[in-house]
Order: sequence, then structure tokens, then C-alpha cells
Amino acid sequence: FYPVCPGSNEFALTTPLFERAVVRLANGRDLVITANRPDRNRYIASVTLDGKPIDRNYVTYEQLVKGGALCFTLAAEPVTDRGTTAEAAPYSLTQGEEVSIPYTTADLSLFTEPVDVDLHSLTSGAEIRYTLDGSEPTERSPRYETPLRVDRSLTLRARAFREGAAPSAEMRVEAE
Repeated sequence: FYPVCPGSNEFALTTPLFERAVVRLANGRDLVITANRPDRNRYIASVTLDGKPIDRNYVTYEQLVKGGALCFTLAAEPVTDRGTTAEAAPYSLTQGEEVSIPYTTADLSLFTEPVDVDLHSLTSGAEIRYTLDGSEPTERSPRYETPLRVDRSLTLRARAFREGAAPSAEMRVEAE
């Protein structure tokens, strides 16, 4: 396990490397971590702390400093029904869904002939909006639908949008 985020008291659970490890805590208690055949089993099937199931993908600092027996039951194949709910996930600074930044595969560094510029986003269902005059792209800017023909120096700026998600960071390319 490791700390999830500075300032958080949550520690993400990961597959142990050893069958048994003992952590001697500053308060004099021991935390005994066990796992069945981690050399062969890499997926977490279940976790218990002092015999009580932990359905989350993390433990808290308070749980760890009490010491006790943290037991991992591991499996050779992925376990798809454990720790999959939103409540099982540790804290994340990211709140809500984010849209990936647009990108192009066109080289606009030094072109001598007109170039067709393609725009893409890794976020499914995202709508790309762009400007060619150097202004900031908004949801009212032209929507990208087909490759843009660039035949002069300009500043291409683009941002991806999707309903219910924060807009992407801005892509900015100087075509010269």
C-alpha cells in the first residue's frame, strides 16, 4: 500500500510482494501483512483486517496504526466484482470527468505547401472547437468536422468539450 494523496489519510491497497511481512509501528504494535502466493497470484480477490472484510481499495491511517492482521487473498486471474464501485475508490483530487486535450498529427512547423490539419481527442463523444485567429476557443467557436486547410501562417487553438465534463486544456499550434 502507499499514500494516495498528500494530506489524505488513505493508503491504496496493492498486491503484496511477499507472503508475510511484519511492520513494527512506533506505538509498539505490529501490523502483520499476509498474502497467498504473491509470486503466482497478482490480483486481489479479497482483503481483511483482523478478520473483517475491506471492500474498498484503500485502508486509512487510523486502521494501520492500530496494527493487527491485514490479510490478502490473491487470485491468478483478475477479480472483476471487487472494488469497482465509486465508493471503493480512494480520494482523488480530480472531481468529475475531464476531457482530453485535442491533438493533431499534422506537422505545421515549416510548411511550403498547403497542409490539411486533422484534430482529435481521446475522449469519446468530445466535440472539438477551434479558432484560427489566435483567440481562445469556446463552445461557440467553429466546430471541427473535417480537416482544416492551412495555407498561411496562423495560430491554431483548439479545446474539446463534452456535456457533463470539464473542458479540456487548450491545444495551441503556431503554423509558420
